[in-house]
Parts: sequence; structure tokens; C-alpha cells
Amino acid sequence: MAKFERIEDLKIANGIIPFPENEQLEYKPSISVDNIPQFLRAMVGLSNTEGGCLVIGVREMRNGGAVVTGLDSQGLQRFEQFENACQRLFKNEFIGELKASFQTKLINGKTVAFVFVQKSKEKNIRITDEAILIRRQNGIVVEKVKDNLQRYKRFEIEKYTRFNDYDVFDNTLPSKARYMLSEQKAGSNVLYKYMTLDAFIQCIENGSIMFQEPSGWNDQFEKRFYNANYKNVTRRVEDYPKVFATCLTETKDSEAPWKVYSSQNKGLGRCIQIEINLEKFRQQLYAFASSNGFDVYEGKVLYGLDETEIMNLHTKKSPFFKLFFNTFNLNHFLWLLFIKRPAYKYEDEVRFFLVPRVTESRNKRRPERKYVPVSWGDLIREVRIDENCSDSEKLVINRICEENGIQLVDSQCDPYRDKGRMNIYIECFNIDNMNGKKTITISKP
Repeated sequence: MAKFERIEDLKIANGIIPFPENEQLEYKPSISVDNIPQFLRAMVGLSNTEGGCLVIGVREMRNGGAVVTGLDSQGLQRFEQFENACQRLFKNEFIGELKASFQTKLINGKTVAFVFVQKSKEKNIRITDEAILIRRQNGIVVEKVKDNLQRYKRFEIEKYTRFNDYDVFDNTLPSKARYMLSEQKAGSNVLYKYMTLDAFIQCIENGSIMFQEPSGWNDQFEKRFYNANYKNVTRRVEDYPKVFATCLTETKDSEAPWKVYSSQNKGLGRCIQIEINLEKFRQQLYAFASSNGFDVYEGKVLYGLDETEIMNLHTKKSPFFKLFFNTFNLNHFLWLLFIKRPAYKYEDEVRFFLVPRVTESRNKRRPERKYVPVSWGDLIREVRIDENCSDSEKLVINRICEENGIQLVDSQCDPYRDKGRMNIYIECFNIDNMNGKKTITISKP
């Protein structure tokens, strides 16, 4: 089959292209805002197959081939806009690399546009449906990436290791920090924080939330990436700086944290959970970062790699090595800090990182903490406490909250619960409670 890598390869004569559409060639009569997604899809199909050419400004003929019809001035303007936006549109929808050249040529007094697409080394994957688009002579066919486990894992990592700029305040702050959201960001408008009653009291009293260097994390599998030596992959210290992290979760009812925090014997060891308004938390965090010289990164933890894959991730034999270390940078460094073993998938963590704009050295042995001031009264939507808390412990909770301007209301007794009152609701909770009768009778079949 002929290769289509240059305009000359199309053998255009008297305004006629003699080749029918095939695996390397596609014709389009015009270009508009509405059909740009189709153009991108066609280009990805070409790149995932053998490469080829997309020709715009021609009409297919019944006997095969195409006749030049040309683009008007608006069509040419759309083509230029598509060229300028193509890589951005591709990265919004696909994982991989799309190499293409955009050209125009005057043929018989009519302007025709050409997009020459190179064959991709590794197939591009559409994020939304985890699919690979393959071009066949009669159109595009879809191949699911899940058919290959290792490729699917690579896709999952690539999908996770993407950040986009996000402005919380638009233009309300004169000096803006960069706020970077992962493709895999929190999917709801609330997050949850589990902690001991002792830690809760300290947070409320201090009016802050704690961020710490990942070298202070308990999981050795996680902090090994923070403590690692990266000088062999990059000499730029700003690619692996000191960072501060805090962890929340999207899971409201998770048995493990209720049991873990309730089993601690230090101080007031009951578990307490706070429901946090995510938008307001972002705003307060963003304001702190903007005025204190930090950038903010947010994303969900990735639980897709098993223990052996994590252990070998830094070695060249790992199938995922190139994803992180071929072109190592700050994003890759941070994403190593989002990886966690599947055994912890129940945590459903969302992590926030504060990255100093002025690079500082990491503390590998004595992790530093950063206390970010927050207005808890604006952030907290609900407080859930272990129903086994004693009356004294409940009294302490109420007193500490009241002294710091937080009015707690019993969600089970308050008649105004659903009538918009600006109070924070408190609920006594037992993860082991079972709805319905405790004693049951089972009938014969």
C-alpha cells in the first residue's frame, strides 16, 4: 500500500486525488467547530494504525478518489485554530503522543488543507472509555485497552500522572499560586477526615490543619520515593524539592479508620470524623499558598500497582520505568507520592501537596510540619463521633467547639436540620450498627 507522508504522495492532477479512502487516507469536505472532535478521532485512528493523511476541502467520488472543492476563508481560519489547539485537545481526551504536520496548498485556484500524521510508537488511548482507535478501510474500530493487563496498568498510571491548572478564585487574588488538579481529582463536593479525638481538639484549638513531609509517613513503601536519590535522572533540585502533604478521603463509612483511630491509647483515643466542604477547603488552602509562596497540587491516590511492581518501579526492568524516569520532572516526583499498595484501597485517599516556589532541601530523617491556618467553622459540615464516647468526652467536644465559634447541633434531634440553619451537625455513630432486627428467624426452603 502507498505511503502518504507528503502532498506529492497523493499524486493530485487536474484537481483529482486518484486514491480512495483507506487505512492511511481520509477525506473531509469542510471544517467547523462541530466536526473538530471527528477530525481528532480520525487523526488518532491514523496514528494508531500506519500513519497517513487527513485531507480537508475535497469531496469523495463514487468511483473512488476525491475532487478538490476547497475551503473558504472561514474554513481556513478554523483550520488554523485547529492546528493551534490540536495538542491541547488531544491531551484533554487521550493518553499518548500525537505527531502531525499541518499544511495548505492552492490547487486549481482552491485551497486544500492537509494533516500528515505519523505512526505512533505506542498506541494512543482515549481516556473516557479506555479505548484504542484503530483505522480500517471502512472506518474506525475500537479496541479496549483492558484486553492487555500490563498496557492497562500503564494507561492507568499515565491517566493519573496528568495535572491541569485550576483557578479557585479567578482574578480575586492579586498574587496567584498555581493550583494544579490531577485528571483524577475528587469526584464529590465533600471530603472526610478521620482522626483521634485528641488530634481533633488540637486542630480546632489551633485553627489549623497539619501538612507534613512524606518522610514522616508510616508506610515504608510510600516514603521510599520521597527519600530516594534522584541525581542520576535529573540534576535539577527543583524536580524533587521539599513538599508538604495532607490526606483526606472520599469514603464516608469506612470501617478501618474507625477501628484504627479508636484503638489508639494515647490521650483521647476515640475516633472522630469531620465532613469538609471541598470548595471552601480549596479556597482557604489556595489563599494560604498564594500569600506564603507555595503551589498546590491535588489528586487521588493510585492503588493499581502491586507490592512487587512498586518495589521494582525504580529499576529499568520495570515496564513503568520510562513513564516516570525518561523525562523526570516535578510532576513525576509528586506522582510517585500518590502511589500506594492495593491493600490500602479502602482508604480512597485524596492528597493535597504544598510545593514551595523557592526550592528547599528535603528532610529525610526529621520531617518538617506545616500548620495551615483554616476557619473550621466555614469548612466543617458535620462531625461524627464514636457513640461510645463518654458524657465527659462529649462535653469536651462541645466546649472546645463553642469556645472556637463552632455551634454543634444534634442531627438526630434538631427539628431545623433540613431547613438551612447555619449550624454544624453532630452525630453519634457506630460503624458496627446493623439496621433491622438483631434476632431473626430463618424459614425452611
